Amino acid sequence: MPAGRRSEQLAALFEDEVRARMLGQARLAAWLGMLLYPAYGPLDLLVMGEHGPLFVGIRLATVPVLYAVVRASRLARAHRRAYLLAAVVPASIGLGLAVMMRFGGGYATPYFWAPCLLAFGVGVLYPWPVRWALGCNAALWASYAVPALLLDGIADASTFALANSLYAGTTIISVYSSYHLWRAMRHDFQQRQQLLENDRLKSEFLANVSHELRTPLALNRAPLRTLLAGEAGPLTARQRELLEVMERNGARLARLVDDLLELARLEAGRRRTERRSLDLVAALRLLAAQFESAFSAKGLQLRLELPAEPVPAVLDPAAFDRILYNLLGNALKFTERGGATLRLLRREGMHVIEVEDSGPGIPAEQIPLAFERFRQLDGTMSRHHEGTGIGLALARDLAREMGGELQCESTVGRGSTFRLLLPASAPAPPPEERPAAEAAEPARALGAGAPAAAPAAPPAALTPPAGLAPAAVWREHGAGPQAPHLLVVEDHAELGHYVASLFVGHYRVSWCRTAAQALALLEEEVPDAIVSDVMLPHMSGIELCRAVRARPALRAVGILLLTARAGPQDMVAGLEAGADDYLGKPFEPEVLRSKVGVMLRLKRLREELLAAERRASAARLVVALKHELNNALAALLGTAELLELELPALPPAAREPIATMTRQARRIAEALRGLDTLDVEATVPYAAGLEMYDLNRRRRSATSPEPN
Repeated sequence: MPAGRRSEQLAALFEDEVRARMLGQARLAAWLGMLLYPAYGPLDLLVMGEHGPLFVGIRLATVPVLYAVVRASRLARAHRRAYLLAAVVPASIGLGLAVMMRFGGGYATPYFWAPCLLAFGVGVLYPWPVRWALGCNAALWASYAVPALLLDGIADASTFALANSLYAGTTIISVYSSYHLWRAMRHDFQQRQQLLENDRLKSEFLANVSHELRTPLALNRAPLRTLLAGEAGPLTARQRELLEVMERNGARLARLVDDLLELARLEAGRRRTERRSLDLVAALRLLAAQFESAFSAKGLQLRLELPAEPVPAVLDPAAFDRILYNLLGNALKFTERGGATLRLLRREGMHVIEVEDSGPGIPAEQIPLAFERFRQLDGTMSRHHEGTGIGLALARDLAREMGGELQCESTVGRGSTFRLLLPASAPAPPPEERPAAEAAEPARALGAGAPAAAPAAPPAALTPPAGLAPAAVWREHGAGPQAPHLLVVEDHAELGHYVASLFVGHYRVSWCRTAAQALALLEEEVPDAIVSDVMLPHMSGIELCRAVRARPALRAVGILLLTARAGPQDMVAGLEAGADDYLGKPFEPEVLRSKVGVMLRLKRLREELLAAERRASAARLVVALKHELNNALAALLGTAELLELELPALPPAAREPIATMTRQARRIAEALRGLDTLDVEATVPYAAGLEMYDLNRRRRSATSPEPN
């Protein structure tokens, strides 16, 4: 955003904040005026004698005006008139004081101190700009000074000078006080905006860092999975052990990056909560099953205390899994003997999920510290357990986002119990769900036979160059002209090299590093599918997706977006731009190949359906034309044959044109008869119901007499 526009926006925001504050202070001043201003009525009766009732009446008459200010300040349109409403309070009180001073003796009256107190109160309460503060105080002075000068003149110069100098001093204090309040508000506003900007930059930094971390992470984990799958040849036991260590640490790093990105989304308020109904018992059993082998390997027990019947709940599955994964992971990490218990209870309208372990426990004074971000309870250089201090803080924030809470009870030497409380709201109707294996069957069926499903590694001779220049385009079409054409758009050289190599040998592969190069390639040849990164230089993958979908000739091309930003909102943005699929980094090579295979299979199905529809449209057109031609031709040929019967009685000059007409009509009939070879009923299923005209039958009916 341009700096000038940003400054204008900040100025407008600050002005809105000042106006809102002024409305609040105007209400406070009005309430104080309604309370204090009439309270001096008894003093008027004691001091002013015959004028006392008039003064009391003035005070009471001001109360409805002040109450009207309170009511008006709560209207929707009051924001635009905030300064004016705030000025009404001192103006109405000051006008009453001016009348009292007029009848009470002018400058010599004790009531002269009241306008000074009023001006001082305005400076204490109202943080308005200098021009408004000066205008208000000047109006207060004019309300009593101008009538006095016009009606009485300067009767006593010393009293006049003393009174006005006193009010001038009070005005200076009042204006400075208002300006000081306004400046303090501006400083506070600027500090808060700076904090918000820092938070935005921090979240943006974390998101960008996560992208930069996920890209090399994908380059590390994907080849590791390829090696562990045996695609590069058999492995020795030692090699497999070392590769599995690398894969486990890669997975741990991926979880850490995901936690950082989730934390950035929460702080920026950009995390999208997706609630749905699920069975807590089934979800907890599934999570526990993922930890059973790890607990057993450490000689620990993982006990489950869950109800036998399903317990439905409406919550965010991703946040729920992350919370429980963290709690069970901590129980596994910190417990050396005994084990842990996963428990589900119901208390006072809340679902209570407890993870109780027999670890060392946490001192009571350190329990609040356990939920602080980046806090390690064992912060010494020789600490026994690794960690970043993100997990519990993130888990508590996610629990609160779902309307729940995360609590901890612990006893040193006996263990800890972490308690997740979630609201037991009425569950929504559960969606139709299938087992994961069953849900995966359609994808495998669609991908069956697709080139992407081939697990064989590409030959080394066909591997694309890792150092592809930014302006270069690499092509490898050795798979043959009939192989599908895949366009890879990835600016990262190594990742682009790796993604392209996954498909070499089974596809005709083109790889470029910018969206502009991809659009230029699309002018030369239309690929069958595109695999593009989202974060590309100059033009993003989402913008490339929109540009491709804007061209009618390219709308059938399958597009898969590949990115480190794999959150729900990012996926929605990609799919709304026209992408067919979305895959986050780090990714599994088999998943990427399968997704591309599925896209190609669906593309072929769409093309076959479109071709069948075109053939059906042509057949329907032929049937309709034949129908109309047969109608006209039957009438024409019947009339011609009737005229042939009358030829002997016609003049010789008319016989030849009639004979010519009859011959041409029969030629047209023969041409239409050739359309009978079209298998209309096979091409158009409902064509059998159309009325078909037999030309020979019409000719016979036209030339034969009707039965008696």
